[in-house]
Amino acid sequence: ETYQNLIDLEIEEDYSMGYASHIGFRASTCTPFYFYDISFEVQLPLKVHPVCISDYSLIKSGSTEDATHILHRLKDEISKVNGTFTTVFSNEMIGGAGNDYIKEMYFKLLKIIALERKNN
Repeated sequence: ETYQNLIDLEIEEDYSMGYASHIGFRASTCTPFYFYDISFEVQLPLKVHPVCISDYSLIKSGSTEDATHILHRLKDEISKVNGTFTTVFSNEMIGGAGNDYIKEMYFKLLKIIALERKNN
């Protein structure tokens, strides 16, 4: 029903297919796909981008070093299969008071990605 509502609103891409507090792919894939409505047996024009990690799941990882290790490991494993490394960081967590840990992780992730792009 949720995806049908997005389609009715002419939204073409979704970035909510992920776990809020766990690491991993809820869709069991790291490759974007078009949603398939099994009830009507039809592919819909909504591209789903699976999310592998969120800011809330990074909080559970322990330290900044542990979270950085997790991000590197995920990025490397996803790269091996030419998948898409999609993360979700909320404005609340990045901009909120007392969330320096998440803000630091977000900027480290951006630096990792920028460095990788520069080297490729």
